[in-house]
Amino acid sequence: SVFSLGATGKLLCLNVLTGEPVWEADVLANNKNVIWGMSGSPLVTDALVIVNPGKQQDPAAGRAVIAYDRKTGKEVWHAGDHPAGYCSPMRATLGGKEQVLIFDADGLAGYGPGGEGELWRYDWPGYNGINVAQPLVFADDRIFISSGYEKGCALVRVGRKGDRWSAEEVWKTQGMHCKFASPVAYQDHIYGLDDGILA
Repeated sequence: SVFSLGATGKLLCLNVLTGEPVWEADVLANNKNVIWGMSGSPLVTDALVIVNPGKQQDPAAGRAVIAYDRKTGKEVWHAGDHPAGYCSPMRATLGGKEQVLIFDADGLAGYGPGGEGELWRYDWPGYNGINVAQPLVFADDRIFISSGYEKGCALVRVGRKGDRWSAEEVWKTQGMHCKFASPVAYQDHIYGLDDGILA
């Protein structure tokens, strides 16, 4: 199968050999779209397809992140109350636990992949909700994020003590403003487009 999430919120599962639809879902049912339309890719992980439509209006409360059964399209779980950004959900292991990273309009958060909801959050509101560039995950439970429009970048460390989670800022700087292109890590450096200039 191949999965696609269009700008209007239609999530499709297609037969990879024929292109025929297998199932579809409207991830924005009872919700509003973001200003420039859905742009995050679906995360296909284990038996799930996970998307981040966000909560843009009250009827979508608790449905900012939705997981569907990858074979049937049936909704498995939903969680979250923050508006969507323009970033794709991604899988990571932090604090010894598998989780789904969501970089939405308000900041960075980790969700339990089994529907446990939001585990932790680091506030990072983007200009007009424009958080687009994919986070980078490093050893020692550290995550790098960057946003354009004079927001800058930060390194966040996720902590866990028993069932209690935290997300603390290691540092932040105006050193890199990634708008739409995601940065990459190589050896001891992070490379990206700082407002269009390679840095």
